Amino acid sequence: MNFLDRVLLGVRKTWYEFQAGPTGSRPQKKTKKQKAKKNIPRFLTPKLQTVPKPEPKPLKKKLRDSKRLKTKLAVLPPLEREGDERASWNEVIDTPQERVTRIENDSTKKKVRQARRFYPNDMSKKARHLLFMGPGDTAIQKAVVAITSGAALPSWAIPFEQQLELRNGRLFFEKKRLLMKDEKRAALL
Repeated sequence: MNFLDRVLLGVRKTWYEFQAGPTGSRPQKKTKKQKAKKNIPRFLTPKLQTVPKPEPKPLKKKLRDSKRLKTKLAVLPPLEREGDERASWNEVIDTPQERVTRIENDSTKKKVRQARRFYPNDMSKKARHLLFMGPGDTAIQKAVVAITSGAALPSWAIPFEQQLELRNGRLFFEKKRLLMKDEKRAALL
């Protein structure tokens, strides 16, 4: 008996133990018990009568059928003959250049210009530049210290040197006060 035979024998034993379960006995195959036939003569057994199937009822018109859309083929107009003098679509419709001249007028040009504007006209270019930069609290405080002491302005304030002024320790840009973060929050509430 070599090594593989012993391994297979061990596997077989553990398989049987596994099938036996905790009780230790191997489960038996279940067999069907057949009923014993009683010998009853045919004439004593009751005859089963077959009930005839009722004829199917005629189908009534369903609601869905009545709600269906009934379509008819369209009657097409007779084809145009060569001798007809009706105007063709190309003659009735404007040319592209005529449509452009009809659409482009002073009022539409004005509306287009107004739609392209992001800020009102009264805002200067420098004000838009400052809004874009959005200096924070520390940058504003550095500018206040630089203006009071006469030192060089921070790099963000150099383009706005002419517009910035200091009054009562507050920084103003074009006569509008630059607010700190907490002051902005308080103004909104």
